[in-house]
Amino acid sequence: MFRWSQIPLIRLIIPFIIGILAQPHLNLSTLWLSLSFIVLGLLSLITSKVTISYRFRSLVGLFYFIVLFVGGVVCSQFYNKSPDSTLEKLGSYYAQVIEHPEEKEKSLLLSLKLIGLNNQFSEEQILAYLEKDALAKQIQVGDFILFKGTSALISKKRNPGTFDYAKYLAKKNIYHQVYLQSGSWRITDSKVGFYPIIWSKRIQRYIRLLFDRYLTNNSAKSILYALVLGDKSELDDDLSNQFAVAGAMHVLAVSGLHVGIIYKV
Repeated sequence: MFRWSQIPLIRLIIPFIIGILAQPHLNLSTLWLSLSFIVLGLLSLITSKVTISYRFRSLVGLFYFIVLFVGGVVCSQFYNKSPDSTLEKLGSYYAQVIEHPEEKEKSLLLSLKLIGLNNQFSEEQILAYLEKDALAKQIQVGDFILFKGTSALISKKRNPGTFDYAKYLAKKNIYHQVYLQSGSWRITDSKVGFYPIIWSKRIQRYIRLLFDRYLTNNSAKSILYALVLGDKSELDDDLSNQFAVAGAMHVLAVSGLHVGIIYKV
């Protein structure tokens, strides 16, 4: 006979997940949520030290359900930030490039983490479209840039049934974008410091450039990107289908770490 007591982790995680899913639909103050979670947490510690009658077991279970539900709401609220309206005014920005620049037809797309805005500390992430020029092509992940401009909210989808790009970015806490013409920005520092993630991305880009230099077969390069760098964006549908038909699709799921371990062995 199945018993929930045999899998207590599931019983605990369900109300927590429900709280995470419910948070976007609740309009609650972060301060009051945090205080409520602290109070409930203290009460749960107290009740764990007190002997409670067996007939009240359902009330105890409901109490812990509420504690975990509020905990899920608090965690989700702290992660999901609301758009900062101050970004939509003309200002001076100081930011770091946190992803490899993506070349578009007429511009260069940068993912930026703001460090300062009008001499005030900020932690927002925004997208910046740079006008293509010689300086823009020198930017790499980890660089710090200073620019002046006015950011705008990323527009939501207008046609039903199409991909909602704004909603996709909102899940990453990115709500604003800015277009920068040549001369409205400059690189202030290229020294990364101790940022392991940034260094790993630079090494990844260096390896990618080596593949581009010595390999001419696009299919071979796309497979190497997937195996060594974990980048499957270059794989076309035909190549993926060939691996699937051959029953070797799992090969493309192998990470660069796995390849490195096999090489060392």
